[in-house]
Amino acid sequence: MAVPVTAGPTAARGDPSLPASAPVGDNTAFARAPPPADVTEVEVPPRLVRQPSSLELRALYPEAARRDGVEGDVRLELLVSETGAVTEVRVLTRAGHGFDEVAPQAARRIVFRPAERGGRPVAVRIPWTLKFRLDG
Repeated sequence: MAVPVTAGPTAARGDPSLPASAPVGDNTAFARAPPPADVTEVEVPPRLVRQPSSLELRALYPEAARRDGVEGDVRLELLVSETGAVTEVRVLTRAGHGFDEVAPQAARRIVFRPAERGGRPVAVRIPWTLKFRLDG
């Protein structure tokens, strides 16, 4: 039976989270931040400091949706860094009408006080819903 292998030392004999081509031994070149925590794994969840103003959201509102009188909610997963910045956005539930494309832009403008675990700031993934509403 033939088994594909990578020439030379590989991570298979070292840290299994590293790519197979990573050298064994000193892996400082591959040093990474710890994976983000789930919001249930922190003592202090992230706290909202600033979110986009109504003017900012109005500027991002999809023109076709505005013209057609459509409102929408986009459910997201945000990665909030150790500094409180939103560094990754994933759309979980789409609203269509252009909302899914502008929601990540709006979410990256949100600022949090970071989550804490053991008294230290940590990155954390949290659910978030952006509600796009037309002016009354």
